[in-house]
Amino acid sequence: MCSKVFPCELFLEHLRSAENLESFSGRHFLSGFDIEMETLGVYDDVQETEIWESIWLHHPGLDFFLFLEHFQPYWVLWLGAFGPAQACKEYTCSITPINKDGMMRMEYVGGIHHVRASSMEVVNSRECLILSDATVKNLLHDGGIDVAVCLYPRATTGDGSANLFSRSSGESPSKVLRRSGRR
Repeated sequence: MCSKVFPCELFLEHLRSAENLESFSGRHFLSGFDIEMETLGVYDDVQETEIWESIWLHHPGLDFFLFLEHFQPYWVLWLGAFGPAQACKEYTCSITPINKDGMMRMEYVGGIHHVRASSMEVVNSRECLILSDATVKNLLHDGGIDVAVCLYPRATTGDGSANLFSRSSGESPSKVLRRSGRR
């Protein structure tokens, strides 16, 4: 990316005109990130963070960016919203890396961060997909990984708080199994 500094209102226009950032419109997309297999699991003493160029999803009135960062030995995928902080509360997302034959996939379903959130804030929130080198190796094909992303309007309860998955009994299935003694 270039080193020019722009006011926020001009940033998206700059991306459209000056950067070759891959972009999509709508509520979902399938794209990917180039990753060199030779570098997986090979680390020196310097703890580096590698950051890939983000992928842009334009949804009417809002813009989102898919980020991939590598903190040795972990890989982090997360979605950031560019706009009012309220946008992060109005949507949830799914981030799904898929292997070549579509038989293996990992999925994150949950919240969206503001693009100004730091990488450590994202990781510490646990609202992201964290993969190991071994998992990324299993997902790799043709020099990268494919990632499907979907946006969903956030379902809310009567008090306005998020309810990603509604349960008829109010108890989680794992709690019911623990109580019954089954595993």
